[in-house]
Amino acid sequence: MTKYYLPKGTYKIKGSMTMSAGVPMIFERDATPEECAALDAALCNVNNKQKGEMKMDELNGKIVMAILQRGWVFVGRYQKNGSHITLSPVANYRYQGSGKGFVFVAGAGPTSNCKLDKCETLVRYHELTEVAAIACTEAAWSDKL
Repeated sequence: MTKYYLPKGTYKIKGSMTMSAGVPMIFERDATPEECAALDAALCNVNNKQKGEMKMDELNGKIVMAILQRGWVFVGRYQKNGSHITLSPVANYRYQGSGKGFVFVAGAGPTSNCKLDKCETLVRYHELTEVAAIACTEAAWSDKL
């Protein structure tokens, strides 16, 4: 579960997550108040659940930022069927540009420096190629796809 806290006037993001291969990852870094607010929005976005209660099948139909192997990043409507995931409509997120990280952009939407290429077809991939899936804020992304 990810959380943020305020030690001595600076924000920190600290958390742990399990990667698709079952390997746990623990992280901690400095953050801005805006990043923390976006993280909070992204974590509570799915069905108005409390932080940390999201399950992968609850992402179905939601807008998700999918980070895949070899650096591919797509944003689209998530649909899991068996071991395959389909994103449609979808855009390739080829340049981050915000300098604030994926979680901030998932919550706040893309900045003017971000490069999004809309895909004319759906994107389909196997679940084991997914490094992370971040729930996006519907209002910030629905008109970008």
